[in-house]
Amino acid sequence: MHRQSQKDHLPSPHGDDVLEKVSRSTCSAYDCEYVALAEDLRVSLVTSDKEILSQFPKLAISLKVLGGIAT
Repeated sequence: MHRQSQKDHLPSPHGDDVLEKVSRSTCSAYDCEYVALAEDLRVSLVTSDKEILSQFPKLAISLKVLGGIAT
């Protein structure tokens, strides 16, 4: 009997999604992996990275805003 690990159930961003985000932003492929994963999971991406915050404002939320600290 094959036992599935938790890792088998986590969504993984498709390479095409990541490359599309890289091509329409100035963010690195590494950063776009996290953006694509957050999008796939349908959650906000909490970050202090100013570039991600400016390039993906509908998805990314500032850690300062989340913590209630004035920016």
